Amino acid sequence: MRNLKIVIAFFLIQCCYAQIDGTYRTNYGIVKLIQEDSIVYGDYGERGTVVGKFVADKFTGHGYLVGTFAHGDNKWGSFKWSFLSNKFFGKWGWNTSLSGGDWNGEMIYDKSSTSNKSAIWSGIWNTDFGKIVLEQTGNKVKGKYRNLGYIEATVVGDKLIGTFTNNGSKGNFEFTMECNAFKGKWSWNTSLTDKWNGTKAIKSNLCDDSPYAGLYRINVIDMQTTCIGRSQLASTIQLYGAIGVRIYGKSKSGTIDIPSIKNYPARIWDYSGGSDTFDVKQNAGTRYNDIFGDAIFYLGKKAINEERYYLIKGELANQELQVNVQCNLKEEKNLRQDINFGFHQRSILIKDVKMGKPNYFIIVNGDNTFRITYTVDKL
Repeated sequence: MRNLKIVIAFFLIQCCYAQIDGTYRTNYGIVKLIQEDSIVYGDYGERGTVVGKFVADKFTGHGYLVGTFAHGDNKWGSFKWSFLSNKFFGKWGWNTSLSGGDWNGEMIYDKSSTSNKSAIWSGIWNTDFGKIVLEQTGNKVKGKYRNLGYIEATVVGDKLIGTFTNNGSKGNFEFTMECNAFKGKWSWNTSLTDKWNGTKAIKSNLCDDSPYAGLYRINVIDMQTTCIGRSQLASTIQLYGAIGVRIYGKSKSGTIDIPSIKNYPARIWDYSGGSDTFDVKQNAGTRYNDIFGDAIFYLGKKAINEERYYLIKGELANQELQVNVQCNLKEEKNLRQDINFGFHQRSILIKDVKMGKPNYFIIVNGDNTFRITYTVDKL
């Protein structure tokens, strides 16, 4: 019976393994997960790391990913996640506790990350002296050196400096990162005279030095409306048409319409009219200054909350990247002729975008004003 439980637990954990590689949107930011043999690791947010292993509950046999995360270099905590389909549910806490609350996530991209910027030392490395497995939490790294010993080290800039053991003997090393490889030296004392180089088994680190390379998210948050002369306060206007988002890049061959991850269509909001309309009740009553400094009183507001993701790399990762928002709006008037507000678009260089903050696409057509709020984040 005990052997049967072990087999079942192993099967459940292997099932979990098959589901986890990818990028997740969580209630504490973006997490990118990569699974290599028994370890799972990746970037957390802008400067964080996660690393863990699957363990089986001794009573139920259910597999949990248990590990540590870092928020920056020094502040670290623990987590325990349970995976179901393309989601995980779990707890977190500082240091070794799990008292911080829920930490849940949903997969938004089902491919292993090749854009890690923080968890760059985690993973399996093939080296001059065999395989080593490293686990990075913030600026601290631990690992296993074949079946001979262990590694403990600290990240200092682009270097990993630490010690290793080999059948009870202790040595020193210093590795210098070169994207998905390292060049290093080692010795039994502090002289570091002998070579020790390695390459990453899975090339998960971002090798592009361009500040424009990486994973981007465009999120269209809401639409605000003012239709003076026809739509009175507390009435409802019925809109239809389309809103689209794109990122354009420039290569040697010209302008490229960069496809979104999973090749989702550029149209992020699409209503055909008739029974399919976007109904905005004119009762929000919010005053803003527009891009020209003029006061605008928006009567209506309705959430959209749709997003697209883009992986930018290679020759397209340059200062010519542009975020483009397009809009073609109409108002349905039932027994009267519908009002066509026309096609409008706005392009802005990505270097001029307010990253992580609201950006606005404002359309003025006579007495009618529409404001589309969107954010752009580099993940």
